[in-house]
Amino acid sequence: MKKIILCTIACFFIATNLYAKEYLGFDLGEMSFDQAREFLKKTDSRFDDSCGYQGFSDSLPEIKVTSYEKFNKYGPVKKAWLEFSPDKKLFQIIVLWTDPGKIFTLLKDALDIKYGEGSSKSVGFEERYEYTDDDVKITLYRDYYGHNKIFGTNKRTALAYTFMPAEKAVWEMREQIDMQIKKQNAEKAGSDL
Repeated sequence: MKKIILCTIACFFIATNLYAKEYLGFDLGEMSFDQAREFLKKTDSRFDDSCGYQGFSDSLPEIKVTSYEKFNKYGPVKKAWLEFSPDKKLFQIIVLWTDPGKIFTLLKDALDIKYGEGSSKSVGFEERYEYTDDDVKITLYRDYYGHNKIFGTNKRTALAYTFMPAEKAVWEMREQIDMQIKKQNAEKAGSDL
């Protein structure tokens, strides 16, 4: 009986680890806020762990990463975030680079080879390519124009990994936070409007 229990536990451990997926060094849907913070400390990364959606770090914590080796591998990072779900599990990784086009081409080619041709959506000078890897949505974003509206100087490339099973809980919490902010603003404005 003891052997059967040990075998069952071993099989469960192997099976759960087979489905664990790592993206840029982080386990989406598995890694907790505290584990991510400790991991960044161990890798000598620079980060701010006091952030949150609309400032609500208790409800939807975020870590702003200013330097991490695997993000910097593709070029100097402009901004990067690790976003967490209400249960403090890693929900989304977002990395943004200022990029004339080399980083975008490198990432698009690598993603196309690994996941197949991504579905494309474009609006104006912005283009998105979406890929899926089981329960993870991968979005490659390209801004050909530049956010300062100057051709050639501020073109951007962004890469996002989103753990889709947590999306509903995150969006519901964001709606609650947004409504709380609206109510606070209404109270500040008073009844004179």
